[in-house]
This record gives sequence, C-alpha cells and structure tokens, in this order.
Amino acid sequence: AHVTTHIEAPQELGSNNWAVTGELTKTGAGMVSDDMHLSMAVPVIWYRAQLNYMLNNKPMQITGVSLPGTP
Repeated sequence: AHVTTHIEAPQELGSNNWAVTGELTKTGAGMVSDDMHLSMAVPVIWYRAQLNYMLNNKPMQITGVSLPGTP
C-alpha cells in the first residue's frame, strides 16, 4: 500500500493591480486596487481595517482589508 506523507500545495504567484482616475468615478476620487493571488489558508490572513479622519471638518471613513504587518 502507498502512504502519502507529503501533499504539494500549489504556489500561486503574481498579482493584479490597477488604478482608475477620478474622472471615471461617481465621487471624483481615484481608486487603487490589488489582488495578490494568495492561496486559501487557515487561519485567515486577512484582517478588516478602518481609517477614520477629518477632511475640511467633515468625518471621513475608509474600510477595507489588510495583511498583518502591512499598512
């Protein structure tokens, strides 16, 4: 009988990155996005992050996800 002692995990390399000028958005703000092609893993490596700040006396909020140790 054959006993499996090691299972190869596919190494997903590469990423997709793009930016959109504010001329193409409803708000006039530019957008930057990234898809790092990370494999599924446990525990989950993504953590919700939120930035709250004031701009011209108006509260602003940005919510997204981050990897631990990265800005």
